Amino acid sequence: MRNTNRQPTLKRTYYRSFLLMVVIPLVLVFVCAEVVVSYIIRNSAIETIDALQENIATALSGDVRNNALQLSHFVYANDGEFIQMAVQVHQSGGAQIARAAHSLIVGAIHVGHAVGAVGAGNGR
Repeated sequence: MRNTNRQPTLKRTYYRSFLLMVVIPLVLVFVCAEVVVSYIIRNSAIETIDALQENIATALSGDVRNNALQLSHFVYANDGEFIQMAVQVHQSGGAQIARAAHSLIVGAIHVGHAVGAVGAGNGR
């Protein structure tokens, strides 16, 4: 038969109090610190990704505006010559394609230089 009224030994008391007063509080502090640090890291990463996405959206929006401006200059240059040329090529069945292609390439080069000069004037 076991004696249930045994007095705890000094060694057992020491280990129990060390566990309750040192180990468990340290583990709790480390777990709480890990939760807080992971929350901060996650929020920082999300903010960085959001800022990067905003920068990309702004850059793409600027590119779209610039390209739309170039396209409108190209289409409406020389009193709509591009549109008239496209109608003539369509109606002729391709007989004027070489002339139209040359005209379009030369016009595109001219318009590209003109739009570049306009963009440079705006400080871009």
